[in-house]
Amino acid sequence: MFEKEFGHYEMSMISSDDIMNFLVTVTEGHKSSTKKLKYSLLKTFFNFIKNSIDQNLSNPCDSPILKKTFKATKNQPLIKTYQIHVTLPY
Repeated sequence: MFEKEFGHYEMSMISSDDIMNFLVTVTEGHKSSTKKLKYSLLKTFFNFIKNSIDQNLSNPCDSPILKKTFKATKNQPLIKTYQIHVTLPY
């Protein structure tokens, strides 16, 4: 979906508003943890481009409003953890 939406853009021309509109559209009706995951993946993608190809690229996902909008709710971790109890025979 990202390529369909932004494939014709120069990376430097993608704004925080563009990212906000895209994420709101693709995460509509999803849990906050899914929204946070999609935001995190996009942020990581832009950081990869910046670190690998164009160090002058500013990451449009670094906007404070995006961070606040797509944060996971408290007490709801992105990854569930499980505690396992094992009894070893001695």
